Amino acid sequence: MLSIVPILIAAIFLFVGIGVQTFKPVDVSADVFYAWCLTCATTLTAGVGSYVGPPWVSSLFNSLLAILGPLSVHFHLFFPQEWPLKGRRLTISILYSLGFLAAIPYLLWDQSQLRGFFWYPTFQSNVRIFLGINLLCVVGLLIYNYFQPHEPGVRGRIRLVAFGGGLSLLLFLSLTIIPEALGVGSLVSYQLAFLFLGLVPLTYGYAIFRLHLIEIERHVNRGASYLLVYSIMGSIYLLLLLLLRASIQFSEARRELQQS
Repeated sequence: MLSIVPILIAAIFLFVGIGVQTFKPVDVSADVFYAWCLTCATTLTAGVGSYVGPPWVSSLFNSLLAILGPLSVHFHLFFPQEWPLKGRRLTISILYSLGFLAAIPYLLWDQSQLRGFFWYPTFQSNVRIFLGINLLCVVGLLIYNYFQPHEPGVRGRIRLVAFGGGLSLLLFLSLTIIPEALGVGSLVSYQLAFLFLGLVPLTYGYAIFRLHLIEIERHVNRGASYLLVYSIMGSIYLLLLLLLRASIQFSEARRELQQS
């Protein structure tokens, strides 16, 4: 049961990335976003598989964590606008070089061998710190772009992303942690609340695509365009919720059958 939720979130990343790539807006950020979505989906899936799969799955998960940080910064150097200052290419090259260097040990040795090295605990911690630093850089880039826009619609894109991230966090807190702190108990399971993180790739995908709706609006009106986008997003999310509920019911039925 614990493993299905990250897989569902990975599916959201995958569907959104494919959707943006299919419509192919003329924007460098769309290509990097596609790679970012695939990497996030693979990382989540490998993280689940590392508990039950062969040793190479765990190595894949850890190596992707080393690459995910630089890829996130790379994406946000083009989203919501291109980084206007010099040194963008050098920054990307340095970050990717550090990421690939951090991934090399996971490609040379499996987890059982790495745990035998005295330097591995420190190395693993540094990989996580490197990921955290890159994510902080992402936040810094979003803040900078919000206060220093030089392209139309930049602040609107950032507000959409902030809305998606804030809403997912708010739903998670209001349905789980806050009710437990008040002594009421969580209103939904942590697994189901964790699924709200799927709002993040949905809002990112829409933020990239919203300024390119003019190509669709040549054939249909503006209201129909927004209705189409929101319907697709809602349908994907509803489908994933139904799959999660069906999985829960199946697990409970199998448990009752085994007990009887």
